[in-house]
Amino acid sequence: MILKSIAKIILILLMTLLQLFAAFYVTVGLSWMWMGIRMFAFTLIPSLVIGWFAHRRFWIAVLWWAPLSVSGSVLTIALLLQSSEAPNLAFLAEIIGVNIFVFALLSLACLIIGAVLRRVTYFIETTKKLILLGIIVIFIGISFLQYFSAERWPKDYSRINKVQALDNLHSMVMNYYPYLEIKNIDLESHYKRIRKNTKEDMTDYDYALIIADYLSILNDGHASVRNEHLQRNHYGVPGICLTRANGKIVIEKVIDNKSKQKRLSPGMIITAVDGIATEQAILNIPKFLTAGGKAWKEFQVWEFLLAGPRGTTVTITIKDPEGEEDEVNLKRNRWVWNTRELKCNLNKACLISDNIGYIPVPSPFDRNCLVFFRKELEKMYNCEYLIVDVRGNTGGNDPIACKINGYLFEKPVYYGYFFSSKLPQENQSRTIRPAGWIYSGKVIILVDEACFSTCTAFLGPHVLTNRSILVGRPIGGGGGNPSRGLIKMPGGTTVRFSLAAFLDPEGEDRVETQTFQPDIRVERTIEDVAEGRDQILEAALDYIRSSVK
Repeated sequence: MILKSIAKIILILLMTLLQLFAAFYVTVGLSWMWMGIRMFAFTLIPSLVIGWFAHRRFWIAVLWWAPLSVSGSVLTIALLLQSSEAPNLAFLAEIIGVNIFVFALLSLACLIIGAVLRRVTYFIETTKKLILLGIIVIFIGISFLQYFSAERWPKDYSRINKVQALDNLHSMVMNYYPYLEIKNIDLESHYKRIRKNTKEDMTDYDYALIIADYLSILNDGHASVRNEHLQRNHYGVPGICLTRANGKIVIEKVIDNKSKQKRLSPGMIITAVDGIATEQAILNIPKFLTAGGKAWKEFQVWEFLLAGPRGTTVTITIKDPEGEEDEVNLKRNRWVWNTRELKCNLNKACLISDNIGYIPVPSPFDRNCLVFFRKELEKMYNCEYLIVDVRGNTGGNDPIACKINGYLFEKPVYYGYFFSSKLPQENQSRTIRPAGWIYSGKVIILVDEACFSTCTAFLGPHVLTNRSILVGRPIGGGGGNPSRGLIKMPGGTTVRFSLAAFLDPEGEDRVETQTFQPDIRVERTIEDVAEGRDQILEAALDYIRSSVK
């Protein structure tokens, strides 16, 4: 009898050690979802208690355990859906399927622990209850230890002085920004220069500029500063859209009537801004406004060339097709983001011909975008060719992009993963899961410099597998994951930067420091802009016609 009791005690200890092991190596991986404590409280401790009271009919306890584990799984799913991390069940299963299974087994182990402890005859009743209570205390203690020891974001430095907050920000970037070595950035020297100009009594606006200057060296479109004063003072633009053609900055679109009345028209070259030659004016744009890879930076240049305090006036020198120059005063009466939206995805989905469908993918990648794409694709299911236009799409939700790609790939495609050596909870793989029905025709994707972030993720599997032909100009890139890399700074400033790098299946960066090159490259000409021709779409149609022959 004593040996039997000792065996039961050893079994209890082994299961407890298993639980302690799982507490760190299972729930810490989920700490970014803030679920560790909830799973312990909702599944494991109740299982232990149920097992304790099931001293006569163990199978009844198992019947209690089954819905308990299912409920815990449902809670996990609900938390994921609430955080918009999983737009479909396939993606959901990929993220947490293993964890649900492990937690179910652990809850069953807790059930057995409780039942065995209740039946053991070696201890008196009071001692057994104390052991049960001790195990529960251990579970709760491990949960809180996991909760407080796991690295959690966002960070909040808004309540400390400005200089100390900058020091803390620098420490976070040095430790967690994943591209420092890849980009060979001398952040320390840059930081020392910035810190000399940082004063505790400086205005919130000047402090925001200091922080923006600090982040600009990362050359990362995801490294940004949000501040009400900064936005209000820098993001006003006139009612015209600019672009680059033949190496010149030219007017692409005139938005408001006041600008049209000044006889501005597409194709006019801007030779100077406020009396400063365009080439020099480009260099004078604050670096943080044009942060990013080469292609994205070029796109940002003409977005912000005329930016300034909203409501003020900017003087531009223009040259018309006849070569005559004139000066025009324009009021900065629009947000830069409004003019960008007017440029992006202006065309509507349509059938170009009986066998060619055209679908623009509006920015951002969100649920509305997913519904729109599926609805339009259903109408073009029988087309031999499909043109997907992602020009101007600056990002959105990666899982949504995966879902949209699910209608274009017949087999699962593993195309890369987010990786952080310091934050394992940020490590996530990306795989395309085919949808219920698939478009199997030939796909041509129109791209440009404004394709950024999630748009790049959308293009990744197409580039990796040669599923589609890319037509246009090199994309903007943007490979990191900045969704949780937020830091609150003093003065109402919020900093964002990527915590994880996106790598291809071979572990190489093909997005942030490089960029996807189109299969058919199309450069803009001033004549095309002046005539309103969509030369990228025309190049795609030429490719289709040549393929048919």
